[in-house]
Amino acid sequence: EMKSAATYVPIELCVLVEGQRFSMENLSNYALQKEKERLERIKKIVSAKDGQWG
Repeated sequence: EMKSAATYVPIELCVLVEGQRFSMENLSNYALQKEKERLERIKKIVSAKDGQWG
C-alpha cells in the first residue's frame, strides 16, 4: 500500500484561478517571510532529491 505524501509548491509557481480560495491567514504568514528566506526555501524545495523535482 502506497502512502501519499503531501506536496508543497511555492506560491510563486502557482496560478490562482478566478474563484479559487487562498486563506488570508496563509497569505499573511507567507508575506511575513523575508524575501531571502522565501527564496532559500524555494531553492531547497526544488533541489530536494526526494521531492517532486528531485
